[in-house]
Amino acid sequence: MRLCFGTYAKVLLRCRRTGVTQVELGREMLLSVNGNVSVHYSDSSISDLVNGRKNLGHSDVECARYGSIAEIAGRFHNEMEPLLDENMVSLAVAAVRELILGDKDIGLLTTVDRVCGLSKADLERTSCYEPWSFLAGILIFVASGVKNRGTEQDCVSVEGLFTEDLDVMAASLTLVDALDRESSHLCRVWADGPSSLDVMKGDLFELVGRGGKVSSKAIAVVPVDSDFSTEISRRLEELDEHGVSEKTIHGKWLLRLMSDGLSKAELDRRISDVLSKQGLMEGQTSIGSVSVIDVGATAYYLLAVSRMDQNGNAQSSSGAVEQALVSLVDFYDKHGQGYPLYIPLVGTGLSRARMSARESFEAIRDVFTANRERVHGSVSIVVLPGTWDELGLDDDGKGSGFR
Repeated sequence: MRLCFGTYAKVLLRCRRTGVTQVELGREMLLSVNGNVSVHYSDSSISDLVNGRKNLGHSDVECARYGSIAEIAGRFHNEMEPLLDENMVSLAVAAVRELILGDKDIGLLTTVDRVCGLSKADLERTSCYEPWSFLAGILIFVASGVKNRGTEQDCVSVEGLFTEDLDVMAASLTLVDALDRESSHLCRVWADGPSSLDVMKGDLFELVGRGGKVSSKAIAVVPVDSDFSTEISRRLEELDEHGVSEKTIHGKWLLRLMSDGLSKAELDRRISDVLSKQGLMEGQTSIGSVSVIDVGATAYYLLAVSRMDQNGNAQSSSGAVEQALVSLVDFYDKHGQGYPLYIPLVGTGLSRARMSARESFEAIRDVFTANRERVHGSVSIVVLPGTWDELGLDDDGKGSGFR
């Protein structure tokens, strides 16, 4: 049995609400992929697609391949949630997972979930899913294929997936809504379709990276100096004037990656490679420059918010931090691909920008709000628990932080 548009649709049909027709569900799936034009399929053509007798049109394949992942995911959630039985969403996730794992034509390293970035191998060890993101990611994958790989017989065979064993597996899955908003203390600043800005209580490195709560593809912002230093200052007696303090987010990030086996030389090379692709050579970087280190499911955006003076001390200002944030929005707009972005408060520590927690929070909020039409994905400002209280944010999502 092979994964294709038809077999995937058959899984969702098995989990639909009473009264939802095959044509209705198939049409909304197509609208999710290609929301820019009216669906050009007749009812009989949709039935052929769902039953594995026809391939998707060229324009739909192009939309799935090159369209905005965030926009497709947002449309999928909005269009499909009213059609599926909420009590059977976990069963749909489990069935899709089993369908993929059983498809021998899909390689283990193939990314089958285009929203969360999960490969087939990831599915074998994953038991926690953001259901709507996952299901949207699979739709994008199947729709981006050149042809519907399934056959009518595959579509008929889908019903065999729904056994008692699958019910048990579905019951064991953990489904969360983006990070389980209740337990992670998340407050919404604004939302615009699939894009949003939130403030979240937590620690950046407890959320993303190795051992983090976020298992799907995500972007984490790490504030650095404009030299993108990778030398850590460990001992005060060495008087290392050009090292990065272990107390900073930058220093903590370096220690984490080096403990995972990435050498200083390798970090330098990868940082330099990304900068050179932007036409930035050594000595040409400045505040607002961004490099990227991709590790597992996390892409670290290294954002230059300060510069080193002749004594090796970081120097910045509130204006420089705001300039860097504008550059971050631009980089995320061009390269973020709709993946969620997590950013800690910047300019409050050893960058010497001398910004208070509130000033940093308001700067991030104001820059992302002023540029919200260029934000394509969910952005979360990550605030440490003690600072959360300073901002006057309550655990129920209310407080003076948004006034």
